[in-house]
Amino acid sequence: MTVYVDVLLIVNLYINYILLLCTSKIIPSKPEQVRILISSVIGSIYGLIIFLPDLPKIVELLSKIIVSVIMIIICFGFINTRQFIRGIMSFLAVSFTFAGLMYLIWTAVAPINMYLANGIAYFDIDLKVLVITTIACFIIICAINFFISRKAPKSSIYQLTVTNSGKSAELTGLCDTGNSLREAFSGYPVFISQYDAIKEILPQSVRNYFNSTEPKADGSIRFVVYNTISGSGLLPTFRPDEVRIKSLSRNFTVNDVYIAVIDKNLGNGEYQIILNPSVFEEAKL
Repeated sequence: MTVYVDVLLIVNLYINYILLLCTSKIIPSKPEQVRILISSVIGSIYGLIIFLPDLPKIVELLSKIIVSVIMIIICFGFINTRQFIRGIMSFLAVSFTFAGLMYLIWTAVAPINMYLANGIAYFDIDLKVLVITTIACFIIICAINFFISRKAPKSSIYQLTVTNSGKSAELTGLCDTGNSLREAFSGYPVFISQYDAIKEILPQSVRNYFNSTEPKADGSIRFVVYNTISGSGLLPTFRPDEVRIKSLSRNFTVNDVYIAVIDKNLGNGEYQIILNPSVFEEAKL
């Protein structure tokens, strides 16, 4: 079979883009389109090893792992080891599932010629068939992830856009049934956010509180009292203009909410804000 470099690069670029897009739906993460594209280009260029003499299997495996690691770092960044491993495992799972679905569809509907060398496959396939089958695989993978997410426990992950004074911050949030905090005067539910994830949109009074060498309560900040097994205390809060909450099955906006701010990381980087589950009940979802 004749292998054309331009066809190889374009097909691999397209498939890698779909794989990374599927992975971003599972993690979940929202990488910029340019990061997905650059990562896809790296994976596509790697496909050129198909022209090299046969490599030892161990070299083939190691090279694939290294390229996968590079692609994940470029696409999703490196927050912490746990998040990174989750990204790698999700990408590999999507890749295997995608490959299996593509092979099943092609052999059942439109048999094609395939050339395999150094772990890289080259397909003699019509572009229309490629587009249709990849879209079908993308839909199937998203559907599988959707049903898995619906069966997840109530403590689940959401994407939030918090807007205040014309500025917005994108955060990943955990809905925690253990968070029942409410602001004392209004009765509004309280979310808990880590400072560094939301500092750009904080009121100046809250910033000053955290930047002070001896932070103390004053009349310019509204505080909420918290109680835990380890003790109790006060958390500075602010009321944002708007909070948009969305997941695969839920998408709504809340205004009657306060956000308490703490100066430490939450969830080992997997989320930056803890939601009060009462907002879902009040939204009748």
